[in-house]
Amino acid sequence: MIQEDKKPTGRVKCADVCAETNTDACNGACGDVTAGESVSAPTHVCESMRQQVRTMSIQESILASNQAQQSLHTFARIASLLFLYEPHQEEVRALLQVLAAQDARTLTEELWFFDAGCVRDSSHVGSAARAEDAPQAERVASCVASTTSCAASVPSTLSKSCGAHTPSTPCTQNVPSALPELCSLRDMQNCIENLQQACSYALEHNEESVWEYRRLFVGPAHKAAPPWGSVYTDYQEVMFGASTLELRAWMRACGITQTQYDNMPDDHIGLLIALLDLLLPERLDCALELLQLHLLPWCGHFFGILERETTHPLYRALARFCNAYLNNVWYITQLSVVIPHFYRV
Repeated sequence: MIQEDKKPTGRVKCADVCAETNTDACNGACGDVTAGESVSAPTHVCESMRQQVRTMSIQESILASNQAQQSLHTFARIASLLFLYEPHQEEVRALLQVLAAQDARTLTEELWFFDAGCVRDSSHVGSAARAEDAPQAERVASCVASTTSCAASVPSTLSKSCGAHTPSTPCTQNVPSALPELCSLRDMQNCIENLQQACSYALEHNEESVWEYRRLFVGPAHKAAPPWGSVYTDYQEVMFGASTLELRAWMRACGITQTQYDNMPDDHIGLLIALLDLLLPERLDCALELLQLHLLPWCGHFFGILERETTHPLYRALARFCNAYLNNVWYITQLSVVIPHFYRV
């Protein structure tokens, strides 16, 4: 159940102080008030906070367009199902059939919202997105309808009770990673064509696909490509590691709880992608935080390992497609992402 958000009230923290002392007394570094002065809404918003608000507004505007949200919705349906469920299950087989039959060029256009120009000139983001939404939304809707009608929607593994939540900033001394290169429309179409061919292969060789899924993600033997973030970022290479606990704390702050898979760590790649879809369109701030703090920092490393560890067409094509798509999301939102040290390589 989704409850109406309650807007934060009370004091406004100066961005210069919040990152260091987490107090509501400004240290004067912003130049707008005297050092030590208490900061209350709406009398004081320092220039650094104004800049932070403007940046977040631009990023949210990019994801707020109908084209972007339908694209992310379609991507999440594809990726979360294929990572969460074995290929023999009915939902996955239905999805494989839809993807194999879909026109690659049409699907590529419907997934594409990566206009590189909008991150160069932010002044036109909102108006340009809205001007293009109507015709694009009709095209995107056809893809979503065909996908979701034949493949059942991802089970409601997550629910949210959205209370007040203030976007946080990662507390780290590490330097944010450089932005990835934008995958071109042509290269994206190649990824989708390969994925479609792989879907046909998986349908014809279903038993082989099931065993490869288990070898990669389930076990009981050594998992070739564990789908949980903390396996790569925790020095002990374990599930339910420190990054998983950080994710759970963030989810609680956002009012998000899991309603299924109680024994599965929340940082499963399929669950995180499903959560991204769940947060749109009501919680754009949380969707951006999820990308910045809990998905983009490690998913590229995981996709690289998955591609390296499998020769199966479906999971190799899935790794390439997801990596290209999420790199483009990172590029278009211009998020500052800190890449952690990876202990499992």
